[in-house]
Amino acid sequence: MAMKETKTIILAAGKGTRMRSKHAKVLHRICGKSLVDHVIRANHQAGIEAIAVIVGYQAQAVRDALPDAIETFEQAEQLGTGHAVAQALPFIEDFDGNVLILVGDAPLVRPETLRGLIEAHEAGGFAATVLTAHFDDPTGYGRIVKDGGALRKIVEERDASAAERAITEINSGMYCFDAAALREALAAIQPNNAQGEYYLTDSIEILRRAGKTVGSYPTPDFEDIVAVNSKGQLAEAAAIMRRRINAYWLAAGALIVDPANTYLSCDTQIGRDAVIEPGVVTEGRVIIGEDALIGSGSCLTEAVIGEGAVVMLSTVSHAAIAPGEHIGPYAVIRE
Repeated sequence: MAMKETKTIILAAGKGTRMRSKHAKVLHRICGKSLVDHVIRANHQAGIEAIAVIVGYQAQAVRDALPDAIETFEQAEQLGTGHAVAQALPFIEDFDGNVLILVGDAPLVRPETLRGLIEAHEAGGFAATVLTAHFDDPTGYGRIVKDGGALRKIVEERDASAAERAITEINSGMYCFDAAALREALAAIQPNNAQGEYYLTDSIEILRRAGKTVGSYPTPDFEDIVAVNSKGQLAEAAAIMRRRINAYWLAAGALIVDPANTYLSCDTQIGRDAVIEPGVVTEGRVIIGEDALIGSGSCLTEAVIGEGAVVMLSTVSHAAIAPGEHIGPYAVIRE
């Protein structure tokens, strides 16, 4: 059965104080794209084109970095996730499909996870479905409180009791809502918590009390929900993304001699039997032809390397290397 039409709202208004940076958190980059760009890319790969981003801190800089097709709504005051989503009510007005709520600092969420969340939501006939995960150490995350296996509510850690803090199933901060149910819940959320904020998590209990059914979808891969809140976590997320990229091209028939020391952008394409030696860095859109050899320490930026070409310890930037051509060592090729 075909999925209903789906729109996505991405929360990207936060400052990211723990990043200790002058830049907005969601604009920090891994593997050639900003954090929020990775989330947008996952949506596109899942077949979702209607996307809105909630901006706040450095709103104009974030807007300027987004593709033209992305709508933006500004959260001028940081009054919680429920308040943030409410800024995008015009985006879902009179819409009767699914609405994904995602976070702009979770760049590792995969398109298959988004599709799985939507499918579980529709199959269960839920008003809302929460993407969850099981962590041995759930510190810092909202807890999923269930009653007889059924989702009852989400409790933020700062508001949780000792018994609730012992729960290891956690909230990812990502959801799939029926659009009408989301509008209903947003109208009812109140700032009755320690922070005086409008929590989107309260929508689960609101909908349940209104007689609607809510569900959860545990992600099959906890990496999907890894959020970036510091430079250390940024480096960890980049390492996971690199591992995924390298594994993909190895499976496709390229030889990456030392995946742990190969740094490919997510827009790199590699032909079969091409060899990538340790220490290679690619940036932007790079195409490497079949049987090409990219030697250790080479850096390729917006480059096309022809079939059978050899690039040894050289830099190729905004240029093309002809099939069979040998470059380097120590060459610098620019447009």
